[in-house]
Amino acid sequence: MDHADYNYLKKFFKSYTSQFLKQEKNFEPFEIKIVHTKNVCDNIKILTQEMNWNSAEFYKAIATGLLHDIGRFPQYKKYGTFNDALSFNHGALGVEVIRKHKILSNIEKTEKQQIIKAVALHNVFSLPNNLNLETLELTRLIRDADKLDIYRVMIELYKGTTPGKTSFITHHLPNDGHVSTNLIENIENGQLIDIRNVKTLNDMKLLQISWIFDLNFPISLNLVRERNYIEAILSSMPQSIKLERVRKAARIYLNRYLY
Repeated sequence: MDHADYNYLKKFFKSYTSQFLKQEKNFEPFEIKIVHTKNVCDNIKILTQEMNWNSAEFYKAIATGLLHDIGRFPQYKKYGTFNDALSFNHGALGVEVIRKHKILSNIEKTEKQQIIKAVALHNVFSLPNNLNLETLELTRLIRDADKLDIYRVMIELYKGTTPGKTSFITHHLPNDGHVSTNLIENIENGQLIDIRNVKTLNDMKLLQISWIFDLNFPISLNLVRERNYIEAILSSMPQSIKLERVRKAARIYLNRYLY
């Protein structure tokens, strides 16, 4: 893949997503996803530069970033939610959009398959064991770049700096102040929290903190620390001895990857 291929996909993305902004009275969910996609692509630039990916690998990666959430647009239009459990897997929807519009038809077959697989798998709890090395690295990259910007989106929401009504981002979870001890124990044990165990807004925050155990590259963990994401999430929660345990576990884990 090269610059011309990527420019074609950028034009498609702009044309495809603009229709949702024009047709929907509540365009905020779609606007947020457009900005998110741009920031994911920016993260990919940082990650690939740090890891010395060549030009073809870079364009393949940034194309995956551009398309990774394309399924979010028909998802929200049809179901009115970004909650996959209450609607449809947005990774699978993204693959449907790609295939329906044949936007990768001019891309070399192997690269096309890798991009489609990475889009399909970017949001799963854990990756299958049968991926070839190139597909695995691409999928790991988009998963890291995606999480890095979701941190930004959520922290802006928690700080109250995101305009409009954004409870759709947190799936309308109750903000009752409860902090689940079992999820804290997950973090202390270095375990990724399963979204099926998330019942409250603070549970969601713990889930996001646990993402550090699912980041794949040292540069990703360094960016989490440099951008102060974990502390920003913790500061939005009711302070307690239990949360100090979370802070300590996260700090110890991230410090292993200090440059």
